[in-house]
Amino acid sequence: MTAAITADLTIAHDEVVAIVKAIPDAALGWQPSSDDWSLKQIIGHLAHANDFYVMIVDEARASDFGVVRLHRELPGVQRMTATDIEVARRITLLAVLHCFEQTYQRMLAVLQSITPEELDRPFVLYSFQPDAESLTTTLRQRVIQRAASHIREHQTQLSNTLARWRATHVA
Repeated sequence: MTAAITADLTIAHDEVVAIVKAIPDAALGWQPSSDDWSLKQIIGHLAHANDFYVMIVDEARASDFGVVRLHRELPGVQRMTATDIEVARRITLLAVLHCFEQTYQRMLAVLQSITPEELDRPFVLYSFQPDAESLTTTLRQRVIQRAASHIREHQTQLSNTLARWRATHVA
């Protein structure tokens, strides 16, 4: 696949990494309230999501672009759980960022392996909920475009949380 297909994703990734690099270690675990995620949790969620998108590609291929049913026993879920554990045990920004970057690079490698024939080949996706309705989608729509928009959603959350931390920790 050409870099043009993942260009928006790369831009979104680079923008979020610039914000992450500005986070002090002391701010990683801070939560504005008990209902909000910490900066570390947001970064961990993005790392977990990278694994999620890889799982969708893996499962679409395994089903020969037929029906993909996401469930807890899939290897991709185990990979997401391992990522969650790895991020949770990290205590420095560099270590958390390293976990995120590992999942991003793994996802990027998988996305770059998508053939032109696979990119817009439709498949039926069922999410984890047992009563969920099916969704007919493609790897371009469900993985590449969704991954970029998901990063951007959390880029705003990261920026706002970091700004709130800075406002409460004025020197």
